Amino acid sequence: MLAQAFADVASDQRCDLSPLGRRRNNAVITEPTASARSPPTSTRSTASTISVSHLDTTTSADARVPFPEPDSSEVHAFVLVHGYQGNSWDMRLFRNHLKVISPKVECLLAKCNESVSDDGILEMGKRLAEEIVSFIRTVCVDRTLGKLSFVAHSLGGLVVRSALTEPCMKQFLPSLHTFLSLAVCHAGYLLHGKAHKAGLWLVSKWNKSKSLTELTLSDAVDPRDSVLYKLSTSSGFEFFKNVLLVSSPEDRYTPYSSARLEISTEISSDTSRESVAYQEMVRNCLERCKDANLCRFDIGSSPPKGSW
Repeated sequence: MLAQAFADVASDQRCDLSPLGRRRNNAVITEPTASARSPPTSTRSTASTISVSHLDTTTSADARVPFPEPDSSEVHAFVLVHGYQGNSWDMRLFRNHLKVISPKVECLLAKCNESVSDDGILEMGKRLAEEIVSFIRTVCVDRTLGKLSFVAHSLGGLVVRSALTEPCMKQFLPSLHTFLSLAVCHAGYLLHGKAHKAGLWLVSKWNKSKSLTELTLSDAVDPRDSVLYKLSTSSGFEFFKNVLLVSSPEDRYTPYSSARLEISTEISSDTSRESVAYQEMVRNCLERCKDANLCRFDIGSSPPKGSW
């Protein structure tokens, strides 16, 4: 399904991400289980959810379906952004898949934050924005920018959202097309388990990491004064036609609900200041996604029973 999503976003059509049956391209697709669902309809009204219990990376014959190439006079640019303490090579496989699907797309493997991912999210966002502007000027010498899409992992997704608020990116906002979010903690680590929060605190202190401090909303006494909360009120999501949120309930690093931009029953019944701030951040983001084609992907590593 993710390969099909890549094909759709690289083509001229909007993504058709509705579940397509029990089996497609060696992937078993099911409706999410009750435990994986988030009851509050306000956070799910515009989204569909696809649960993939086992994803086979082999390419079957029916997966190699040609689709229209973009107009050669217009560029569809993809910006691929790595996560915390990552580098541009982390995203090269996504770049390779995109180039196979659509050889004419232009891809940027962002490098500006490779060795400085402990800096603040806003600082990294400014550097990324400058790198994007330089990249677009290079690939659009004799062509125009038709679409601008992003593939971002973990912290990289927040850096992308920060970059979109930079003045130099304003000219490109009408061209935004797809945001593929890979385990991005959009609402931070505010309500993650105590062990994880303690580990993050230790790493942030050891590395003097400003970005990890901001991820836990520890950069302000009041969560509403934090960088991440303010980012949730900033523009960005509303310019995308497609927002794809990829997450896994087995992920031990990124909070499941935060990656899915959902409010679980447990969180909605919590009246603490942290919980209220988290819910407000999620609603702020979803309000800006209301006109987008929003889809959540659940990825699991365990194969279904009887598949071997």
